[in-house]
Amino acid sequence: MALRAAFGVCKADEVETLIRAILTGEKDQLGQIPAADVAKLILGLQQALAAAASTVVRQRRKGVTGRHPAAIEAASRLAFRGVEPGSVQTLFALPDLGADADGDSFEFGDIPDLAQLAFDRLVRSFSSSDPDPTLARAIAKLGDELNVGSGGRTLRLVSGNGMSSGILDHSVRVRMNRYIRKQPVQRDDVLVGSLVEADFERHTARLQPAAGPPVQVTFPEEMADAVQECLRRITEFTGNVTFDPGSLVALKIELDRLSAADPLELEIESDSFWHHQTVDQLAREQGVRGPQRIEDLHTDLKLTSEEIEAFFAVVDE
Repeated sequence: MALRAAFGVCKADEVETLIRAILTGEKDQLGQIPAADVAKLILGLQQALAAAASTVVRQRRKGVTGRHPAAIEAASRLAFRGVEPGSVQTLFALPDLGADADGDSFEFGDIPDLAQLAFDRLVRSFSSSDPDPTLARAIAKLGDELNVGSGGRTLRLVSGNGMSSGILDHSVRVRMNRYIRKQPVQRDDVLVGSLVEADFERHTARLQPAAGPPVQVTFPEEMADAVQECLRRITEFTGNVTFDPGSLVALKIELDRLSAADPLELEIESDSFWHHQTVDQLAREQGVRGPQRIEDLHTDLKLTSEEIEAFFAVVDE
């Protein structure tokens, strides 16, 4: 039994290239397959294509940080086209990517067929032993959502011309899940800390967070002035953060935005929170003076003679 879904890429000449997604399993046919599985197929494939498009953009635009979300979203957008007997056929089309509402600065002339390239990258990754971690997570999620392997279910993706194809089966699902468990975790997040140094030729910096080891920072050239202004100041850094898979300690961040951290709601200067002082330094600064004579322990701390004797007995040991 098989359920067939077709997807199409609309190129600059307005010729659509169909992409077929074929689910094969014991109950994968119209009238038997759960409607939720069809929805998971469409949404999961869209997310996997977005991940693949992201890897294409990063590879083609080396040295340029940022993930160009408008380009990636457009390249992976699916549009429903209809249903045929015995199959479900849907299409997605690559729109005019020359301009986008989000003001994305990515020049699409560099990658005119981003959706097609993303599909090719996706199907090749099924057989890769070292896929892009972001794409591997999307493939693993797609396999998990569709429960690939249960009841012999597989997902086969084929381009209309048959030049690109790949099969997501149980072995691929298991391999992708094992692979991502060993990879650093990446997600959009916010780190707070102070930049202790920056290299404006390589567009890198070193961030010392409130806790933990230093974090490597990469930033686009247009943010160089803002980065310089934030040197040695407590700042919020927003971007794609990579975490150690075991400890979840931040390792690096691809910077998208930075802003001054909100002052602490305390009756102290916000910068002083980040200064490390000894107990003696704090005592001198705040005018705190401990008991200087044994007799003071009776009055200052309201201790009994027995408690004082017990205290000094421990000290003498």
